[in-house]
This record gives sequence, C-alpha cells and structure tokens, in this order.
Amino acid sequence: MLSRVSNQQILPILITLFLLLAIGCGSKTVDLTTSQDHPANPSAQQGISADLHNMPTAEMHEGAGGHSSAELSPDGTEALGTMLDAYLAIGKQLASDTMEDVNAKAHVMLEAFHTVKGEAPAELWSAQESHTNTIHDTGHQLGDLSDLKAARIAYGALSSSFKHFIAAVGVPTNYEEPVYSYVCGMAPNFPEAGIWLQTGESVRNPYFGSAMLGCHTMKTQMAASSAGMSDMEDMKLHKHSH
Repeated sequence: MLSRVSNQQILPILITLFLLLAIGCGSKTVDLTTSQDHPANPSAQQGISADLHNMPTAEMHEGAGGHSSAELSPDGTEALGTMLDAYLAIGKQLASDTMEDVNAKAHVMLEAFHTVKGEAPAELWSAQESHTNTIHDTGHQLGDLSDLKAARIAYGALSSSFKHFIAAVGVPTNYEEPVYSYVCGMAPNFPEAGIWLQTGESVRNPYFGSAMLGCHTMKTQMAASSAGMSDMEDMKLHKHSH
C-alpha cells in the first residue's frame, strides 16, 4: 500500500521534470558575432538568407541641435564637401564589391581632410579629436589596401567617426543631395553594427555588397550646417526687406 502511494506521488514529479528538460533542450540561441555564415564576419562564407533583406526599418531625422557652435570657414566647408564626395564614392565601390577607385578616392579624401583641419576652429577640432584621428588613420589605410574585406573593416571605423564629425558640423548647405546615415544592424564586427553614410533613396550596403545590398535597420537624414542655414535665413530676410 505504501509503495503504491509513493509511486503515485513520484510519477507526476518525474513527468514534470521530463517536460522541463525537453523544453530547455529545444531552445537554441544563435550568436551572430561568431556565426561563420554571416557576411559581416571577416572569416564568414558568403551564403546568406534572402529573408534578412526584409528586416524592419526605422527612419529618423537628426536635428541641428547637436551642432558645435564652432563652425567651419567657407573654405573648410568646401573641403568638407570634397571629403563627402570621396567618402561616398568609396562606399559605392565597396557596395559594388570592387576596389577599383578606393585607393584614389581615399587620397582625395585625405587631402581635403587636411584643408578642413587647417580651416576648423581649434575648439571644434579638439572636441572631435578622437573622431578626426580615426578619419585620418583609416583614410591612410584605405589609400593602401588592396583586399576588399580589409577595406570594409577600415571603412566601418571611418564611417562611424565621419558620421559623428558630420553630425557636429552639419552637411554643407550647398551640397547637392541630402545625406543619410544608415545602420546595417547585421554587422556585429563593425562599429555601431555597421553604420555608413550615403545619398539617394536606393540602399547600397557597403559591408555586404551584392550578398545583401539592401540590408539596413535604420535610416537618419543628416542635418545641414546650422551656420549655413543661418546664412540662408539672412538672405531670405534681406530679399523680403526690399
């Protein structure tokens, strides 16, 4: 009688334990930072699921409130536009899975960078020192590299710092197109999960290229220079006063 009661009490406990173990073993976590199938991994294979192209996207606008009160001179602003041109050209090359003009554009970017440095107020350059140092160093790397994978790694560090610098001084107001900041979100081995700047509405992911050209999780429009916007407002007021 006692053994029968004990068995009746123990059996539900054993069943419960079995179910808990089964549920626990059925759970699996994927670590993207170590996945050998992820294109952002330097040692990854290039196979990737097409479903990742359809990740949800957030779109925002970055206001001018974060701009430094120390603005670039007109010559510095022009040189910044040249830097942007060269940087964007490098991104297009990487998105096209090629290194054809990357070295040359990196040298153009660096030449303009030195002009910006000479024209920037000391307080602005000091506040952005960590970012400008990274822009300088990664620009030199891109000027020498011949390997596409290594170039994308250098470009990732460049993009993060260049984005912060542009956020501080603003996009030149006479720049021909709006400049957008994109976040890939699927590139864990790059700063900020794979950030880059580009113009145009057609997404061109420089980290994946043709493997996942449209992959992104966030899009932010970079604000124009607050100094340039003030000049434009002054021109409008002057025009209406006549």
